[in-house]
Amino acid sequence: MRALQKNIEFIAEQYKGDVPLTHFLKAYFKAHPVLGSRDRKIIADAVYSYYRCALFLDDTLTLWEQVLVSLTLAENGNPHTLKLLPEALQQLQSADTDNKTEALLQMGYLSAGNIKRLEASPSLSDGITASEWHRSLWQKPRVFFSVTKGKEQKVITLLKQAEIVFLEEGNNCFSCNANTAIEKILAPGDYRVQDFSSQNTAAYFALSPGCSVWDCCSGAGGKSLLASDSEPSIRLTVSDIRSSILHNLKERFRLYKKTLPEQLLLSAADAAALETTLGNRTFDQIIADVPCTGSGTWARTPEQFYFFDTAQIRAFSERQKQILNNISRYVKPGGHITYITCSVFRDENESVLASFLENNNRYELLQSGILNGISRKADNMFASLIRRKA
Repeated sequence: MRALQKNIEFIAEQYKGDVPLTHFLKAYFKAHPVLGSRDRKIIADAVYSYYRCALFLDDTLTLWEQVLVSLTLAENGNPHTLKLLPEALQQLQSADTDNKTEALLQMGYLSAGNIKRLEASPSLSDGITASEWHRSLWQKPRVFFSVTKGKEQKVITLLKQAEIVFLEEGNNCFSCNANTAIEKILAPGDYRVQDFSSQNTAAYFALSPGCSVWDCCSGAGGKSLLASDSEPSIRLTVSDIRSSILHNLKERFRLYKKTLPEQLLLSAADAAALETTLGNRTFDQIIADVPCTGSGTWARTPEQFYFFDTAQIRAFSERQKQILNNISRYVKPGGHITYITCSVFRDENESVLASFLENNNRYELLQSGILNGISRKADNMFASLIRRKA
């Protein structure tokens, strides 16, 4: 156990959040091949649990005490980590989150002051509370995926044959426990990993047969594929500032046997570049899944929560306002913009929309809201649909 403790403490002390934790751990394990698969799993669970919970703990605890309490509080599902815990903490493993939290507060491990401070700022969007959001960070999210049309029964059969426990979430969405290697069971073209809340942003699209759609911050094409699933006949244009990510998008469209969209290498935040490239073009629908803090997905990347600087919110908010203003000139009268973030912060969501609508009276808000995925162990997202008046 001492060797495991030494590795866990070293990683927690050396990691500074400058690269994704998964990349840091991969490099660390490659440099320490003596660590077996079970040890690597214990170390990874301990480190991830630490970043999920450390900010809530009493500041006087030693680093190792913080790790042990984090393993107790976080849901990691690894029975081997129990061997690291003292008996008093082992006894809490079967308790639910509320009882576990109360017991740790009474034992002096959790800090009521730290919890209160974290819940005070920054302001969250309507439809989610700081308490439920923070507690969701202590749990591993589930893996969500949609199934290619016509492949549903094949996928269900293969999952059952492999004795994979899964849930049918509705609307062709399935889920299974974190770390389930469905890629070893299912054919790549038969399914697509995409979070439950992300899939449900499709409710905020306004698509019609043959309409023109521009996904202005496309990334690898999650929302573009979703739009194509919703209305296969759309005329799709995608843009991103990264050529590599557009290449990935193209390969994904080929994998799912979809018509390749028009691809533009540019930033939606660059008004001059948009004007040069698009000129007087307009679209029936623009999808703006804008850059953000990603706070709604931090249960998957808890290190981002641990190292987060609230000053980042203002920087993202200003960029989001810039993108929304830039793209608004390319919407046809009567056309729509779907504004999406994977953030829970009001300043990236309602406040951005309010600022835009205040300065653009040609537009009206049709619907908006947080997509709260906590009860399903899914991400949290914000989506809205705004319309340019005819």
